[in-house]
Amino acid sequence: MLAIPAVILLSGVLVVVWSLSTSLGRRRARHGWTAATATVTGVLHGPDGVAGGRHRFAPAYEFDDATGTRRPGRGDVFGPEQHLVGAQIGVVYNPENPAESALRSSPAARGRLSAGLILVAFGVAGLAMFGPLLP
Repeated sequence: MLAIPAVILLSGVLVVVWSLSTSLGRRRARHGWTAATATVTGVLHGPDGVAGGRHRFAPAYEFDDATGTRRPGRGDVFGPEQHLVGAQIGVVYNPENPAESALRSSPAARGRLSAGLILVAFGVAGLAMFGPLLP
């Protein structure tokens, strides 16, 4: 009887660990990148298959690197926030290869983290509910 809540709890923990390791890996990979301010030049959008077909957005932008060269970029994580064209956003870019850039605050796996935490909560609730029923 406890097997199902235990599997749900374990699944949730694995999803949370996966989410955090992805986010930390991205942060580590961008350590030492240079911060810049970019101007939103467009908005990319598409359906999110996981969230029931809702539209998700990522900005297309341009920024000036340390040499003053104008560089294009785009958000690599689609999310619910839609940036306005012309808005200023924070980005970071690789000083060794300024063609590589990303939004300054781009959590890679926020949805995955939320799903994992929900699974953990259901697993804990199930164990708490059925645990006392055992002899």
